[in-house]
Amino acid sequence: MKAVVEKLAEVIPNLFDGDSHAYLISIYKDPAQPMMSRIDAAKAAIKYERPALSSIEHSGGFDVGISKLAGEQLDEAIQRTAAEASITLAATGEGKAG
Repeated sequence: MKAVVEKLAEVIPNLFDGDSHAYLISIYKDPAQPMMSRIDAAKAAIKYERPALSSIEHSGGFDVGISKLAGEQLDEAIQRTAAEASITLAATGEGKAG
């Protein structure tokens, strides 16, 4: 591949020394380029710079939501969660990391 680039550099003056993503970056960051060219380059490059956000459907196994817990069940869930997080609960229910 390097040999091909060297041959092209002999034929094409000022050959860009980088990959396509680097080239797109050089276009969209160059204020001397026309704004539409910069926008087009930015649109093409962004999918390689930032992950696309997408929605997901939860299909986990939470049979009982915390909002449906009451009394002792809720207290037990709080105690278990605090213990897993290494939090010591006071009698008032307030916690302190420990």
